[in-house]
Formats: sequence, structure tokens, C-alpha cells
Amino acid sequence: LSEWLLLLGARVRGFSLPSAAMARARSPNAVNANFRIALAVFDALKAHGVGYVSDPVAPIESRMAARDAVDYLQFPVQTLAYKGGYCDDISILYAALLESAGIGTAFLTVPGHIFVAFDLGMATSEAGGFFSSPEASVIDREGKAWLPVEITKVQDGFVKAYQAGAQEWFAASGSGKSDFVPVREAWAEFAPANTGTLVKETPSSPDSSQVQGLFDAEMARFFAVEFQSRIGELKAEIGKGKDVARLRNRLGAIYARFGMLAEAKKEFEAAVAVKDAGAAVASAANVNLGNIAYLDARYQEAYDFYLKAVGIKADNAIAVLGLARAAYELGKKSETESAMIDLRRLSPAQADKYAYMSAGGSGAARAASVEKEVTSWPE
Repeated sequence: LSEWLLLLGARVRGFSLPSAAMARARSPNAVNANFRIALAVFDALKAHGVGYVSDPVAPIESRMAARDAVDYLQFPVQTLAYKGGYCDDISILYAALLESAGIGTAFLTVPGHIFVAFDLGMATSEAGGFFSSPEASVIDREGKAWLPVEITKVQDGFVKAYQAGAQEWFAASGSGKSDFVPVREAWAEFAPANTGTLVKETPSSPDSSQVQGLFDAEMARFFAVEFQSRIGELKAEIGKGKDVARLRNRLGAIYARFGMLAEAKKEFEAAVAVKDAGAAVASAANVNLGNIAYLDARYQEAYDFYLKAVGIKADNAIAVLGLARAAYELGKKSETESAMIDLRRLSPAQADKYAYMSAGGSGAARAASVEKEVTSWPE
């Protein structure tokens, strides 16, 4: 199977990259870039008219059961041109489009079916801030969060697709009847196939305004499903007047994760204004204010907030990371190196991720980190 999945040609990139660029600019602080790009590419397929077609002659369950069966699979560019395919064809296409945009993907197999998961670009421990039931929504792979997507539901919308994908995956994995196949591992084993001239004309890209409309509508649906109820519950709790600092910081974190930074800042400021907030909450709220300043490229202000957070709670690894990132942007070499030493002690995994900031760090890693995402909003 894998040798048919690996060609990510110019025509595939030409379809995915405009949507990826739109996603980076649209709702720029919501969730993270990987989620937004996967959503935008999904919507591009919907706008293009791609649909799922079942195979009445040789359904995939019969082909998967027959180990010696030879199956016909469409190349990504063929599925784009035909605007349809079986579950394996559409899965191949979606994985190819995401990989061409730099997002890691995997094929998920359950009895009689195949679909896709993509790397969310965040730790599994962070996923709880974005999904109301992360244990039933994301797949944990060595501490990294992957989101399953039932791509055959491309015409039903992204939220319904990942909800269906999660349900299928966890139902099968609980009984040991599932498999997770990272595409990049398959690349190491199988060489790319040559498509030749399977499709003579380049498939047209969907109308950008239509994709943007679908994207905005689906982001609103995601907010309603994963955030809206929690916001209402927190506001009700705040109204009771107890533990206000912690609750307002938590509410601000929810706003921030969806990119509503003005609303988030108001809550964080209210949290730090509470005199008996406690060290943990005060440190977290200052980190969050630093994050907002960092995202707005106000690096000195961000540095000051992070420094205050570390002063309140020296073992706050997120604050130390923020201090290192802000110091790096300000060109404070000694302060950056000192913060990185502390980060290495508190969180080796985070220090490895941001190793480009250390002395002798890789320029390639720095280039890969040019998009200043913030996904850690401590509560």
C-alpha cells in the first residue's frame, strides 16, 4: 500500500499551499498552525467537490481481509481530478496534501476501513486545553497528540469528521483491532512511485473566498463544540465569588486558545489583580500576559511578565521557556542561555524542542520556528 502513497508533486502542493497560507493568516492565534492548516485543506477538498464513493464490487473490507489481493489505488492528483474515490483514495489524497504542507500524517486502519490522523503539533498533555474530552478525541503517540479524521465525511464538515474518526479509532483500538501507520516511516521503506502522465491537466484549485467562508464557519462550529459550554460554566462559577483568580485565569486561557486575545487579556489582568491569588495562579497569569505580549511582538513587555512569573514561582517551566524566547528575540544572549540552562533542568523535552536558542543551536531549527506559535496557556 505505502509505495502508492508517497508522491507529493507540484500539482498536489499547488492545491494545498494556498489553503495552508490562508490558514496561517486566518484566526492566527487560534489553536495552532497544524490544526488550522488541516482544517483549511479539508475545506478546500469540500469546496473542490471531492466526495466519497463506496466500491460495490470490491469493498475495502474484503480487500483488507485477503492478504494476497492486489488493489488499485488512485494517486492524489487522480482523486483531485476525478473529485472522488474510495476511502483509501481519499485518505491518500488528504495525507498527501497535509504532508506537502509539512504536517505529519498516519494511516489508521480498523476492521474494513482506512482513514487518516495528523500530528497536532502539541503534547498530549496540552490537548486538554483545546478538546473538552481529549481522552476520547486525540491519539497519544509517545506524548504527542494526533487527531483522527474520518475523511470520507469531507462534505459533512471538519468537526463531524474528527468526531467520527475518534469514535471509530477508540472503538477499534480498545479491542486491539486497529493499526497506526505513520506515512514518514513508510517513506523509509518504500521508494516513491512514478505517476508519469496519469492526469494531463492540473486540477483547478477551489475558489479562495469559498474556502475562507467554509473555514470561518467550521472554526465557529469548533468553538461552539469545544469551548462554548466551558466558558458558560466558568462565568457561572466566577459569579459565585469564590476562587476568582484561578477561575478568571482559566477563562482567559480558554479565550486565548481560540485566539480571542483581547478577551483573554482582560481575564488575566483581573486574575493578577487579586491579592490572595496564590503563587501558582499569579505565576500562571503573568505567563499568560507574557504570551499575549509575545504574540504581539512586544518582546520587552513579554520578557518582564515572564521574569515576574519566574520570580513568583522559580520552577514554572512554561515561564522559563517564555523568558528564553523573549530574551532571544531581544538579542539578550546571556539571559537566553541562562534561561535555557534552567529549562534543560526543568523540562528537557522543551529544551530540546527550542534548542535553536542555545549557543551553537541549528539555524535550520530557527528557520523552522519562525512562526511564533504559543500553545501553552497555564491554568
